Parts: sequence; C-alpha cells; structure tokens
Amino acid sequence: MCTIGLISPPTGMTVFVIQAQHPEIPVMRIYMGTLPFFVADFVLVALLIFMPSIALWYRAFSNSIGASLRGVSQHARPFGSRASIHL
Repeated sequence: MCTIGLISPPTGMTVFVIQAQHPEIPVMRIYMGTLPFFVADFVLVALLIFMPSIALWYRAFSNSIGASLRGVSQHARPFGSRASIHL
C-alpha cells in the first residue's frame, strides 16, 4: 500500500525525486513509466482482498512445523489451553 502512495498522484514522492534528479524528463513520462508498477500493486491488493489465505498461509505453516518439531499434535491441545498439572 505504501508503494501505491509513493507513485500515484497527487503526492507521488518517487516521481518528484526522479524529476529532481533528471529535470529534462517530463513528469508525465515518469508517471507513464510507473504505470506497470502501479497496476501490479493494484493486482496484488485485489488478490489479497479476494484470497486472504495468500497472506495468512505462513502462520498456518509455521504453526504446523512448530507443533511437529515439538512432537505435539495440533489437535492434542486446543488453541490457547495450557497443560494441566495433576497432583
């Protein structure tokens, strides 16, 4: 989301930095050069909205790996429960 703000109008900080370094290049040409990145960012945001499992897969993956390394089945203990002490 930050990238979208850096290349899109009205702020487009990245565009103005490029313009300051190369004043001979018109701003409109720089904006046209950033258009593929802008479109790719919106495709990414759309994918994350419609398929949130893309962003959440690592947590499930790391939980399953951590449980197998500890030798604990994921279904042996409910989420958030602690082992009870029997005296």
